[in-house]
Amino acid sequence: MQFVALDDYFYKNSIYFCRILSFSFYKIRSVRRFNVLFVLKDDNNYGEFFMEKYISNFVDILKDYMFQKDLSRAEFAKNINSYERCISRWLDGTNTPSLEYILRVADFLHCSVDYLLGRTQIEIFTPCNPTSSFSNRLKELIAEKTISRNKLAILCGVTSSNVSKWILEGQLPKPDVIYFLATYFNCCIDYLLGRTNDK
Repeated sequence: MQFVALDDYFYKNSIYFCRILSFSFYKIRSVRRFNVLFVLKDDNNYGEFFMEKYISNFVDILKDYMFQKDLSRAEFAKNINSYERCISRWLDGTNTPSLEYILRVADFLHCSVDYLLGRTQIEIFTPCNPTSSFSNRLKELIAEKTISRNKLAILCGVTSSNVSKWILEGQLPKPDVIYFLATYFNCCIDYLLGRTNDK
């Protein structure tokens, strides 16, 4: 991994990292205008980095739960409306779950997404009733932060059309992107997804 030091945008209580794919000098200069402190440049290995650091926590929790409840992979898959082969691939580390599946697991285990992805050691969370939506929460947080969709897209390493789909169509981002968004907006993932009112 390579870190590119920029200015002091993210430095408040801790240092944040953002990833930008397919770097060019022009893109680095454009990000500099946004005053980013550090950019994580890891074009080829970012997925592996995320898998090792955060998805591995998800896998460990699944394995522990299945062992304690004496559930087979097929039984667990049935409980979250998935397929045994999907569970096998997650547990074997050959595939990573989508955010939709991570949400299904969180709902089934009655725990927070932040707990599943290792952002907190606290398993219990307070669900909100009625729940909000990811698109509504994202719109609110963008307005609070006064950041444009284009700037947010660059920070997330996605296109502006991806951000528009999140907001207008309620499409969910990938797990590594939702992790970054929660860190950037200084809130928990469950708040961002509309599962709780606790930031």
